[in-house]
This record gives sequence, C-alpha cells and structure tokens, in this order.
Amino acid sequence: MILKRIIRKLKRNLLAIGDKRFNRTLKVLGEKDRKNLFEIYDYGELCRFRASSFYTKEPETIGWINSFEPTDSFLDIVLSVSSVV
Repeated sequence: MILKRIIRKLKRNLLAIGDKRFNRTLKVLGEKDRKNLFEIYDYGELCRFRASSFYTKEPETIGWINSFEPTDSFLDIVLSVSSVV
C-alpha cells in the first residue's frame, strides 16, 4: 500500500517536470527589430542550437516570414522520416 502511494507520487512529480519542460518555448527574434518572429518548443540542446543559429542557416526562410502581413500566421508541421537499414 505504501509502495503504491510512493510510486503514484513519483509518477505525478515526473509528469509535472516533463510538462514544464515540454511547454517551454524559445523565441526567435527579428534581427533588426527584435520582434518575436516565431517560437519553437524547447525539446533540448539541439532545438536551442537551431533557434540560436536560425538567421545564419535559414536566410531565405527569414525573408519569406518577413513578407507576411501583420494578420497572417503559419503553422509549421514537421514530419521526421527515418529509414531502418
């Protein structure tokens, strides 16, 4: 009985930690105006690196996003495809 309560409490605490981590977003700000260009979810070091290097790696994408009207929005759905060899 006590062991079940301990396990239940541990699960709850671990889920709370995971929820806080996965609900954190990183803002990518405009280079000149420092306005919020977009946000990405922080899933770890690689996401943080991509957010910090976005301007040097994706200049065409920045130009495309800057062409949006103020009322426009976009949703980027990423599909990761991997092959098993």
